[in-house]
Amino acid sequence: MNRRVRCLWVTAVGAREGIAAAEFAMMAPLVLLLLFLVMNLGLLFESYNGIQHAVGEGARLATLYPRPVDGQITTAIQNAEFGLDPSLVSAPTYQHGTNSGISYVDVTLTYNAPVSFPLFTLPAVPLSYTKRAYQQ
Repeated sequence: MNRRVRCLWVTAVGAREGIAAAEFAMMAPLVLLLLFLVMNLGLLFESYNGIQHAVGEGARLATLYPRPVDGQITTAIQNAEFGLDPSLVSAPTYQHGTNSGISYVDVTLTYNAPVSFPLFTLPAVPLSYTKRAYQQ
């Protein structure tokens, strides 16, 4: 009996075939999820950078003399967008005002960045950026 238990113990502990495949099967989904998460995070950073660049170009144009109309600023913003799906970009908004007698315009652009994984899609992440341009 003792010999029989010992033989079963050696067989159970000594059998290591297939352990690497089992470990890979457990860890592969987590590694792939992390990989796609990092990729989507990079795409979100690219989208935010595209929004910042476009709003910056619009605000730069708004500071020029003679003062441009909002339509010209919108055209400059649309021409400067990169890394963005045009169908997910909302129209730029403008808030005109004065501060200590100096005119300004706040230029705001919003983008609904899609977040998708191979098997499922998350709700879009709204990215927004505002820049104030003082006008003469």
